[in-house]
Amino acid sequence: TDGSRLTGPTFKGIWMRQTELTTGNTVTANKPYLIESILYPNKKIVKGYTPVMPSYKKSLKAEDVRDIIEYLKTL
Repeated sequence: TDGSRLTGPTFKGIWMRQTELTTGNTVTANKPYLIESILYPNKKIVKGYTPVMPSYKKSLKAEDVRDIIEYLKTL
């Protein structure tokens, strides 16, 4: 959350950030993209990273995902 590049892209400033994917396409880190990334993390991989994030589809309720996104908006 401090802007450091680690295993994945930083969460700092993630909300509505333009992000380039390994496919060359660019996406906006909006609510639909973030939901998809939490539930299906290997569907769209950010350029420069490998697909290592596990899926949280079975362990998070819809309310949990909404809460995470609300938190990400504050960073």
